[in-house]
Amino acid sequence: IHFGDGSFSEFKAYDQDLDAFSGSQRHFIHFDEAPKHEDLWGENLARQTTTGNDIRVTLTPLDYSQWLYDTLYLGAQSHPDQFFMVTASSNENPYADQAALQATYDFVSDENVRAARLHGDWVVSEGRVWKEYGDHNLCNTPDIDDSWHKVMVLDPHDSKPSYGAWFVHNPYTDKHILYREAQMRGTFEEITNQIKALCAGETINVFLMDKKSGDQSSQLRGSGTKLQEFRKCGLPFLAARPCDDISRNKVRTWVMNNPGSGPRLMVSRECPIAHGQMRGYSYKGKPRSGEERKREEVLRKNDEAPACVMYYRTFAGIGESQVVSSFGDVRSYGG
Repeated sequence: IHFGDGSFSEFKAYDQDLDAFSGSQRHFIHFDEAPKHEDLWGENLARQTTTGNDIRVTLTPLDYSQWLYDTLYLGAQSHPDQFFMVTASSNENPYADQAALQATYDFVSDENVRAARLHGDWVVSEGRVWKEYGDHNLCNTPDIDDSWHKVMVLDPHDSKPSYGAWFVHNPYTDKHILYREAQMRGTFEEITNQIKALCAGETINVFLMDKKSGDQSSQLRGSGTKLQEFRKCGLPFLAARPCDDISRNKVRTWVMNNPGSGPRLMVSRECPIAHGQMRGYSYKGKPRSGEERKREEVLRKNDEAPACVMYYRTFAGIGESQVVSSFGDVRSYGG
């Protein structure tokens, strides 16, 4: 389309050859939904080397590649002088029909898809799960006041060491710190004794266990479920919410190095297992020939610490009154 002042607008489709995007410089480029391929993005960047970068993207951030998430989302977080990002929720649209929004919410059963379509939350299913996590999440173990809220999370296993992680919330900095970790072997009673020894002298407000805490275990030598056996030994564990895309997204908001405030989740330098596993926690590669997957899945290997972080993250929002009511008279151990 050509205009009277000599300017013009041209339209292209993503299924055109890459050569179609080559050529002379352009002053303004707009992507309606983001390109799936990085080379197409790069080719358009090359069209603004002399006119200045003015590229705009409008998109529903659903099922996009890691490179796009790194370029746009993380770019806006780490380089606010170069990127300007607006995340809009459908609920903020004064012209939206509320009945239609509710119908969409009811129709879409996947909560991750709901978050992307209705609230602009990113869904990434490739590469590292938390690429935002890094050395900026490390800290020295602080001097912990016994009044601070502490949570012990256990990921029990039959055939390999059970992993325990201890978290504390610093109310003054609003940081959540994974300050202790331990790998433990043995029966229910032996693992309980190890946990009690590590907790000696401090109050643990909440004990959480993984989603399979209701399973029976022959390897750990007990007749009941894992939850029941540990309670018999004197540890009042609660069953944590299962790990899923929602809990992974919740952790993502905590590990991100936000300008000014930094990340909300910190890991003590005395917890190298957690630091290594948080960095390496990844999605599976592309499906092999003949392999069927409904969606991208995470690797179920070296994921004990990420699992504990997700259990803690989804539980940390519960108010103190709800915690007391959940535990009744046995809500804490030690102290």
